[in-house]
Amino acid sequence: FIILIGGPAASYSNSYVSKNMENPLTSAALQYFYYSKDREPDKKILRPEKSLKIVETLIQGKKPSGKIWDNYPLVRIREATGCTGQNHSELNKILCTTADRPNILILFLESFRAAEVGVYGSKLGLTPEFDRWSKHGILYKNFFANGFQTRHGQVATYCSLFPNYGAAVMKRYTGNSFMCLPEYLKNSGYYTSWVYGSDANFDGQSTFLPKVGFDKIVDEFDFPNGAVTLGWGISDEDLFRKWETVLDSEPEPFFSSALTTTNHHPFEVPDNYRLQAGDSVTDRYRESLHYTDAMLGGFLKRISKKPWFKNTIIFVTADTSSYQNAEQHTNNYEEFVNLHSQVPLLILSGKSTALGKKSEGLIITQHASQVDLAPTILDILRKKYIVPWVGRSLLNSVDLLTDVPQRAFTNRPGAYWAVIEEKSRYYRENDQRDHFFGDQDNQKGLHLKEIGSSWIETIRWVLQENRVWPEK
Repeated sequence: FIILIGGPAASYSNSYVSKNMENPLTSAALQYFYYSKDREPDKKILRPEKSLKIVETLIQGKKPSGKIWDNYPLVRIREATGCTGQNHSELNKILCTTADRPNILILFLESFRAAEVGVYGSKLGLTPEFDRWSKHGILYKNFFANGFQTRHGQVATYCSLFPNYGAAVMKRYTGNSFMCLPEYLKNSGYYTSWVYGSDANFDGQSTFLPKVGFDKIVDEFDFPNGAVTLGWGISDEDLFRKWETVLDSEPEPFFSSALTTTNHHPFEVPDNYRLQAGDSVTDRYRESLHYTDAMLGGFLKRISKKPWFKNTIIFVTADTSSYQNAEQHTNNYEEFVNLHSQVPLLILSGKSTALGKKSEGLIITQHASQVDLAPTILDILRKKYIVPWVGRSLLNSVDLLTDVPQRAFTNRPGAYWAVIEEKSRYYRENDQRDHFFGDQDNQKGLHLKEIGSSWIETIRWVLQENRVWPEK
């Protein structure tokens, strides 16, 4: 990593950072450490009344009765109607299992962005395993990371909460009260675990994750002595084998999540996975992505033979999109944002996966993002629940109460944020310039802009005031 001491790097003409800003590793590290700092001022912001009113019309479900809930604007009662008899879509037939409590796995592939994946249009041939497995599952073609760092992806996915446009939730707000997916599943009888190939203390994970419901935390210090280290952490091969061992030892039903690390700079791979295309950062990134894909394929093949697999639903996605140069050039700002925020989402159901049989899988084109995964999982359980979540279940493309279409929100502080629907898309560049795309008039674009800015203000305020969920 890079440590900056003193003023901005650009002010030192002879500094390493100043000389190497064209290097993606240098620029990305600089951006990471800048936005990892507590950037919010000490002065509190006032309650954003207008933004709260707008946001309250967008959240799925009904507001619970009782004076206590007046202080928690995100909390809603959700009916979990996605698997009811009135919903007969192909998606629902696959995900709505006969089991009351299926095992749930969430896998984050480090920096595994959509731009390099074959089924998302890449011609590089780097992801044959992901592409093959997509024919046996549900592939979301327009799925977005809500932030640009691993911790953003975890908070969005586990807690259905948009990343803060400032201080990090895992660092500054660890004393706040949350109600996240792991805790809800734990309270419903699930055993919960989290597996990572590096140090869980990084970014406050070892403090935050048990707080939100993970029973068991497995990191690099729990791997056998013979585990191979590649760059940032334990090799993906050993990570997957460790996760497999953890899953085999857990009582059902279980909820488990894992994060790979090999596809993180410095992008080290075993010699037999070198593509020999070159030694640039982009070349190494592609090699490590190809390696991760191979390890993913081996893992899925092995667990597909496990007795618990038939009662398991797996969500395969990425923590965030990579900053590396892509094979294609962007022609407009929308393509630029898609390149840097779009990630894969593949959902595999053990009861419907047919290995060795001809299948084309199911392709979903509606827009969605990481915050939508937790509501989807609870929808599968078919139980009414109360949560402070901003996402909407993928099993309901339109909320019947609010008539809100499925949309994605993505946020890269210092660069852009965006509100994206199928027909209308709005992008805010560096908090200065507007970009509108799709079938919309100016009023529609301004409406999406208002939605995005309202979410940013609301999330910042509820975190500042500890108004996500009542103290336990």
